Amino acid sequence: MIKTAAAIQLVDTPKPWNPGLLSDTFQQGYELLPGTSQIYELQLAYEESRLLSPKELITRGAYFASIKGTPTNHFRMCGVTPVQVDEKASARRKSFFQANLFKTGYATHGLFPYRGKFHPQMVKAIINIIGLKPGDTLLDPMCGSGTACIEASLMGIKSVGIDASPFCCLMGRAKYSGARLEPGSLDDCLHHPEKLLDYFEVDDSQPNLFKKPTKRTKGTFRLAPGVEELLKLCYLDTVGYARRRVRKSVRDLFEVVLGRYVGAVATFSKVREEIGIEPAEARFLEGDACDLKAAGIAANSVDGILTSPPYSFAIDYIDNDSNQLEYMGVNTDQLRLTMIGLKCDGLEARFHSYLEDMNRVMEEAHRVLRTGSYCVVVVGTNSNQLKRAMGTATESDLALDIRLTEIAKKHGFSLQADLIHPIEGIHNIMRDEHILFYQKQNT
Repeated sequence: MIKTAAAIQLVDTPKPWNPGLLSDTFQQGYELLPGTSQIYELQLAYEESRLLSPKELITRGAYFASIKGTPTNHFRMCGVTPVQVDEKASARRKSFFQANLFKTGYATHGLFPYRGKFHPQMVKAIINIIGLKPGDTLLDPMCGSGTACIEASLMGIKSVGIDASPFCCLMGRAKYSGARLEPGSLDDCLHHPEKLLDYFEVDDSQPNLFKKPTKRTKGTFRLAPGVEELLKLCYLDTVGYARRRVRKSVRDLFEVVLGRYVGAVATFSKVREEIGIEPAEARFLEGDACDLKAAGIAANSVDGILTSPPYSFAIDYIDNDSNQLEYMGVNTDQLRLTMIGLKCDGLEARFHSYLEDMNRVMEEAHRVLRTGSYCVVVVGTNSNQLKRAMGTATESDLALDIRLTEIAKKHGFSLQADLIHPIEGIHNIMRDEHILFYQKQNT
């Protein structure tokens, strides 16, 4: 029997703000988390309250602090989030992490900040709304830093993340491994920062440069596979940090970054035990979202898809990750040929390449998704820059939410909801993104 989620209902046109608005929308005793104020957040919270039981809201809700006096797991998880930034970071950076305490910095999500990533809190709500339950499988065919898969795992939902970039797959595996480590697993690492630096071959003569590893000074110093990937990410994070701090080398900063990683893992491992979270399996595979069959994803095999195509017009991910990719020995010219919307030079050519690629992605998404299930795509457009590059194009020609919906409809999806989400972090390039809920129809 095919499982389908309840039909998504958007909140009615928002009323003028008044003290009674939330009490009119939510049941008495349903307390929202601090900072839940944007319209899309209230819409997602409303859908959660409509689709989940009070017990489910406590164990897996994303936007509630407490239900009838009982603190939610999300509130408890975020209430012990470790410091995510260096004490010398700018006031603006510190303020951002404080303001987004419940949105993005909990568990291992805050390790290695990545441009254009999901808010895991939003991911959790979407997973709830599309009806995924423990034992189901979520697919993110363009997984980036792995946020959707890691969040699904923490909810007891199996997941598969696919990305063309080996570095993105490393990020996903490292954060997933960190979320499953036992308390104290990394304590010993704090006593051996120099050995770890030697292990990952930092060159004292060129402290801010990556180089492809040629040997390992392991000796008796060994790391388990999951720990090694987590600490490799920590090392790569340090090198990027050193590049932003001109007067500091990797050796100056590694112990600071290592402390944050160890702290994040230790903090989450304790709260994970207290709450009783048992992470489900998450796999991260190098592959092409345009050809999921090559990655071994069978037809009608996944219960939900949640993804955000790369912002190829705003961010060149190859250039952005070039140092990490170089360290990993990746041929970036070859990789560019497999990246969504990055095969061409110039905005206009990239725009058309992006649409061609997304046509194949949506065709594959329809093939692997079970009938009646949802494919959720989060997408934004920097229409101002595109308009300058393509002066004859209309706004609707450049609006990716419109163009993507046309493509999705052609492949057998129907649009069930479209939520507008203001973008933070790259708002100078793109102001908003659309959360598009597509449902696979009977074929």
